[in-house]
This record gives sequence, C-alpha cells and structure tokens, in this order.
Amino acid sequence: MAMPDADIRLVARHDATHAAIGWWLIAQRGWTFR
Repeated sequence: MAMPDADIRLVARHDATHAAIGWWLIAQRGWTFR
C-alpha cells in the first residue's frame, strides 16, 4: 500500500518524537533514582 511522501514523513516524525519522549522519561527516572 503506497503512501504519499508527506504521510511517510509525518509518521516518521511522530515515531521519532515518541522515541525521544520515551528516552527522556527514562533519563528523568534515572536522574531521580541516582
């Protein structure tokens, strides 16, 4: 199923943002426990 380039970029950006938020939360938790 082909998607327009704009949709692919939007999904990729969303995935990258979600991953960044996840790592940020892990980092915050690490600082809290340190």
